[in-house]
Amino acid sequence: MMLDAGSCLRDWQPEWVFVSHSHDDHLKGLPYICTKEGGVTVYCPEDMTELIEKYVYHQFCTNSGKVLDLKKMKWKLVGLKGGDTFDFGKHNLHVKVFQCFHSIPCLGFGFSEKRKRLRPALQGSPPAHLAALRKAGQALQEDWYKPLFVYLGDTHTDVFEKNPDLFTYPTIIVECTFLEDDPALISRARDNGHVHWNLLKPIILTHPDITFVLIHFSLRYQEKEIILFFEKESQKEKIKNIVIFAGEGSLERT
Repeated sequence: MMLDAGSCLRDWQPEWVFVSHSHDDHLKGLPYICTKEGGVTVYCPEDMTELIEKYVYHQFCTNSGKVLDLKKMKWKLVGLKGGDTFDFGKHNLHVKVFQCFHSIPCLGFGFSEKRKRLRPALQGSPPAHLAALRKAGQALQEDWYKPLFVYLGDTHTDVFEKNPDLFTYPTIIVECTFLEDDPALISRARDNGHVHWNLLKPIILTHPDITFVLIHFSLRYQEKEIILFFEKESQKEKIKNIVIFAGEGSLERT
């Protein structure tokens, strides 16, 4: 499984790619992935399926210098929208789709594990009673979904207000494009559908039981700047539930 396709690994072929949106830094590895022999299923915003198909085709043609027969492409493109749910893969995985708030159609993906459990009405029942019900042919178990993590595409922090069930996931992977306390950057984040640390920090502080993995920092910041910024913030605010994904110097506070 691959979350977005801003790059690709030549010695690894994912079976599924979840594309949050079609900006190039989230998509440019897809043409290579989709033209490999193994085949792949690509999930993306339904409003962008036609454009993504054309992007993959034309990128492959211009990069390879030859015309590709679309019928020979071993990939399946599946359009999704916020609120969709589905099972996938071979390990009882379940996906819930969240609508993000960006400059173009964008999605987030919540992953859960499908399990069985005793029906709530039967919990605490004596073994003899359960045995009698089972003998009578009554179903004792029900499906339930254990939340694993959620991956959010580019978005403003409004995504949390609009989707409170995001907080049922123990790990949230979310962008944090802008860092410094600058009103112009806060406004820019809202206008362009990005996250500013000033708006994300209160959410993190009020959910200490959730681990937030922060990604997608603006290129205006060097890796060392990002790490130093969060080292200071973590000490000042006593933040212990963040992981900073910013290269080899990534910082973990758990």
